[in-house]
Amino acid sequence: MGGTASVLADYLKKEIGCKVRGIELSLMQRCAAHLASQTDVDESFLSGQTAVRCAVDGMTDFMVGFQRPESGPYKCEIKLIPLNDVANAEKTIPREWINEKGNFVKQEFIDYVLPLIQGESIIAREDGLPRFAKLKKVLATK
Repeated sequence: MGGTASVLADYLKKEIGCKVRGIELSLMQRCAAHLASQTDVDESFLSGQTAVRCAVDGMTDFMVGFQRPESGPYKCEIKLIPLNDVANAEKTIPREWINEKGNFVKQEFIDYVLPLIQGESIIAREDGLPRFAKLKKVLATK
């Protein structure tokens, strides 16, 4: 745990006098793919599709990222980021998005994340479990 999450955990530990652990939203999302928003599903598919196309084209040393406008309606565009720019780096929530007491987020944070949870995805199930894909082996060629 790092960044803002650890700052909040340290603050809470000091204030309430007991052990505190923070869990990042991204971890919870990765553990519950069957509850992913349609935005998550669409952007995950686009990210994977882009990564495969880049690999087939021989492009390496890039991470597929997303770029969105500073304001206006939510729109996400693919951005290839050199690995040297992101390896061992951490992007944190801006401190100004956390309230003065350090115990909750401000409206700016809510405005930023709200589009990410929009839309309900329909997940196929098989024997009560999510069935994400049935893959066929296909040789990738140009």
